[in-house]
Amino acid sequence: FKLVHEHNRNNMSYRLKLNHFADMTPAEFETRYLFPRNVSAPQACSATTSKPLLKSEAENLPGYVNWHKRGVVSKVKNQGHCGSCWTFSTTGAVEAHVAIQTGKHLLFSEQQLIECAQDFDNHGCNGGLPSQAFEYAHFNVLETEDEYPYTAAKVGKCKYNKKSKTAVRVVKSVNITQNDELQIQAAIATSGPVSVAYD
Repeated sequence: FKLVHEHNRNNMSYRLKLNHFADMTPAEFETRYLFPRNVSAPQACSATTSKPLLKSEAENLPGYVNWHKRGVVSKVKNQGHCGSCWTFSTTGAVEAHVAIQTGKHLLFSEQQLIECAQDFDNHGCNGGLPSQAFEYAHFNVLETEDEYPYTAAKVGKCKYNKKSKTAVRVVKSVNITQNDELQIQAAIATSGPVSVAYD
C-alpha cells in the first residue's frame, strides 16, 4: 500500500492501484511468478531475417503509431507461474494482425504453443522464442483460447484440433536484425504490432 500511495502522490504519467499481488512480499512474488534465471541456454532465432531499410523508406516513417488506440491490441493476460512469456508475445502479435486483416478480435491459445511447439525448439513453461512459435504456427494451425484454454503449469499432451474452424495459420514472419530500432519502427508503422524477445 505504501508504494502505491507514494507513487500516486507524485506527478507521474500513470497511477498505481492495489491488485491481487498487493499482499505478497517481493520475495513471495519472485518465487511464485518470476522465471528462474539461467534455466536454459540462449536460443537462436529461426525465421527469415529482414532486409535493411532504404534511406528513403526510413525518412518516410511516421513519428507516432498507436495500434492500441486503433483497437487491435488484446488486453493484458496473466501467464501465472509458467515461463510462457514467449507464447503470450506470439499470440498477442497474431491477435493484432488478425484484427488488422479481418476486423475480428480473436484470442489465440498460449497453451497450445506450450504443449505442442517443442519440435520447434521451444520448452513449454521453461521458455521459448516467438520466432520458433511463429514457425510452429506456420506449419500448424493456431486454435483460439476458447478451444484450447490456458492452464499454465498444468502441461499435458498436445491436443489441438487440425480441423478447427476458427484457427489461423501464420503465412509469414520475419526476424528483425538484433538492435535495429529503425527496422522495429518500420515494422510497427507499416505492418502492425511486433513480438519482441529480450534477455
